[in-house]
Amino acid sequence: MRTIRITPGYAKSDETFRNNGRIKKALIETDRGVKQAVTLRDARESQKIVIRKAKVTWVRLTILEVYPGARGSDTCVSELLTDLEEFGNE
Repeated sequence: MRTIRITPGYAKSDETFRNNGRIKKALIETDRGVKQAVTLRDARESQKIVIRKAKVTWVRLTILEVYPGARGSDTCVSELLTDLEEFGNE
């Protein structure tokens, strides 16, 4: 795995996105010892995070900081995907 895609908020609409908390900073960890802190843009679009390629059993995302929502203290994520097909292309 080398790529993670994340949409750090409830991306249903601009209003819904702003009303709910969004991930600003996170720590990505894998069972192979990868630890990588990332900062995400405050945007509704999917964001690509590249990590050191490894065959992993699990990936952990720990939220470190959030962009606060206008209406509450919740934090939303619309998408968290890994691209496992990258291994088949090499």
